[in-house]
Amino acid sequence: MKIEALRVRNLRKFGAKGLAIENFAPGINLLARPNEFGKSALFDALRAGLFFKPTANNRETRALKPEAGGDPLVEIDLSSQQGSFRVRKHFMGSRKGSGTQLLERPTLRELAREDAAIAKIAEMLGAASPTEGTPGLLWLAQGEGFAPGLSGEQRKTADGLLSSEVTEAAMGGDVGRVRSRTEAELQKLETLKTGKATGEMATALKTVSTLESDVAELEQKVRLSSDLRSEVEGLSKREARLSEPKETERRREELREARLAAKEAELDLQKASHTREQLAAAEAALQTARDKQTELQASLKELESKEKARGMAAAALTAVQDDLGHTEAALKAASEKREGEQARHDTLSREFAEARRNEALEREQAEAERLRETKERVDTVMKDAQRLREVLKAPAIDLAQLAKLETAVLRAKAAEEAEAPVLTLEEGGPATLNGEDLRAGEGQTLSGSAAIEIGGTRLTVDVPDRGNLARSRATAEGELAAFLSAAGAKNAEDAAEIERSRKAAEADLKRLDAERKRLAPDGLGAIEARLETLAAAEQPAGDLRRLEDIEPLLDEAKTALDAASADERRAQAFHKAASDKALEAKFAAATNEKDCERLLSQLGDEAARAGKLAAAEDAVLAGERARGARASELEALEKNVAAGQAATTRLKRLEEVERKLGQELSSLRENLAQKRGQLRALDADGAEEQLAAAVELLEAASQRAEQLEERRKALRMLLTLIDDEEAQRRDRVVEPVMATIRPMAARLLGAEALRFDSEWRPEAVDRQGLALGDAQLSGGTREQLALLTRIGFAKLAASQGEPMPLILDDPLSYADDDRIKVSFDLLHELAQETQIIIFSCHEQVFDELGAHRLETEAFPEN
Repeated sequence: MKIEALRVRNLRKFGAKGLAIENFAPGINLLARPNEFGKSALFDALRAGLFFKPTANNRETRALKPEAGGDPLVEIDLSSQQGSFRVRKHFMGSRKGSGTQLLERPTLRELAREDAAIAKIAEMLGAASPTEGTPGLLWLAQGEGFAPGLSGEQRKTADGLLSSEVTEAAMGGDVGRVRSRTEAELQKLETLKTGKATGEMATALKTVSTLESDVAELEQKVRLSSDLRSEVEGLSKREARLSEPKETERRREELREARLAAKEAELDLQKASHTREQLAAAEAALQTARDKQTELQASLKELESKEKARGMAAAALTAVQDDLGHTEAALKAASEKREGEQARHDTLSREFAEARRNEALEREQAEAERLRETKERVDTVMKDAQRLREVLKAPAIDLAQLAKLETAVLRAKAAEEAEAPVLTLEEGGPATLNGEDLRAGEGQTLSGSAAIEIGGTRLTVDVPDRGNLARSRATAEGELAAFLSAAGAKNAEDAAEIERSRKAAEADLKRLDAERKRLAPDGLGAIEARLETLAAAEQPAGDLRRLEDIEPLLDEAKTALDAASADERRAQAFHKAASDKALEAKFAAATNEKDCERLLSQLGDEAARAGKLAAAEDAVLAGERARGARASELEALEKNVAAGQAATTRLKRLEEVERKLGQELSSLRENLAQKRGQLRALDADGAEEQLAAAVELLEAASQRAEQLEERRKALRMLLTLIDDEEAQRRDRVVEPVMATIRPMAARLLGAEALRFDSEWRPEAVDRQGLALGDAQLSGGTREQLALLTRIGFAKLAASQGEPMPLILDDPLSYADDDRIKVSFDLLHELAQETQIIIFSCHEQVFDELGAHRLETEAFPEN
């Protein structure tokens, strides 16, 4: 089978415009494009077009979706011994419009669609079902080379390729018939793939399971019946005891007595409540009498205290007024002292300010002198800079260009000399050139017409004109002379000296500019303006004391002023405190006087006060007698109330017992009726007889299931023995495949021996006496082993019928130059009988492959 064209639209990065490859050829095909072009997407498109079901909604089909949205479309043109076909698949998930078409080319007549088309494609691929088949085995995607080996699906295909030889070696004759018969018998008991019980085995296991459930259910019914009988017996006894007539009458009589006692207790409680109210009124009256007595006693004590305080306040007022006179005299003296120090300090402060102003004027004079010196230096720097700028007006000399012109002159001269022919006498003689003897080993330049005489033979040689070379030399010399003249130099050395002088002038100019900016950062005008301001300033006076002479005197005056001010503040504080005390003493004396007058007006004279005190004591005694009488009466009643509370509590308990017993009896009767009904229903079913029958059936079914399980184990063991024998014979059949791979491994890897496991992973590579395991192989070696495996199976597929394409995505990314060349040779050998398609981003690597280059174009409109 060969692939002839591939077209995709709305697949990954290929949008609605799509992409097509129309020029696939037999042999080796190469699509070399940079990263991110979409080569792996085209690889997956081939796989999807041949193997994926468009209506499936799985990870593989979803991965085909483009980022911008749309439904992927894949078309593949292929040819085989059966004819030329086009496979068209539209991946729209489960939506209407998805589907597969198989078309005949070139008429594009539809041959089949959907499942029929998928089955036909699988048949063309040599697969028994719609799987990847042989092409999937021969395709190597990017990155798969780092884990050499075959997937489960690929291993199935490899087994299929070997099936003809294996059948003859491992399935022929009696062994094959025994295996078929064994599998047929085992399939009656279980599925061969999953081992799930089926047929008679499944029926037996289901029967055992059903009977076990029935036995468990019947056992549960028998236990439930026994439990119900025990419950009914216990409930009946409890119901009879609760319904006994004598016990019922005893409880009713006890309840009547408790109700009579509770009524008597309620009457005692009401009397106690009334007496308690009377006691509270007596206690309130007693408290009022005591409060009035306490208030009268407090007023008498307050009067006595206020009369004593009045005398003490008058004495304190006299003492405070004496202190106030002393503090007024001290404050006056302190104020006079502070005013004198203030006057002295003010005089020195004015003198200090004048001295400070005078010194500022002196500093301005010094500043003016410095600015005049700076201005003179700036003038000098600006004149020197102007002189250097005049020098730098001349253009710079391009020394690099000068060197190029000199080199051109030398080259022109050398070319002119090199074109002139040279005549050299190697040995022998005599010989002459233009009448002069030629010495052996000495070359003579020829020009114009030259006469050569050798042993009596005269030769004339006409040398062609070298005018073009001479003109080139003259042109180069003229350009050099013009360059030197424009630079004002006699020669190259003079020009270099002029340029060095110019660069020195540039450096001096930069230095002068930096000095000018440092001396006059704001420009010369700023200096001149400052000088004008300073010239208009006032001249300093010469008859004032210096600041350093005045400052100590001013500090001394400030210290004295601060001390006098502090003394004045203290005197003010003392005076204020004395004034405050005098006011407080006056207020206290006046307050005490008013309080005494108020209390005397309330209490009266001594006789009146004595009468009020006696009346208060009598009222307190009367209140105490009334409270005692009520308290005794309440104590007697509370004893009766306590007894009545016990009677009330007993009544509540008896009523609660009667209520709960009634509820329990009702519930017992209802529960008994329900349990008796359940028991009758269970007895009617005959659960015990059914249980015995079910146990007997379960024993028989279990014996049958055990017999079938023994048969299943025996059949499995027989198949295992056949598989072991088949595997041993298969190993002998696979040897021809390994015989194909081993020479290629020796050429590519220098491997002396190569062994694979059952999944076609390299178990060991023997090289130079060392056995390297899978974990010891480099990534490049793993990649190349994967390639060798695919080449080997491609040759096997070609030997058994129609070859299938070998498709590789960047297969040699990690190979060195030598292994790449050997790999190219192996691919060319395979390409004689098999189509090879390579996708790669390494265009230069495959330059020496000699492959047919694939071209891409837009998806055709029609």
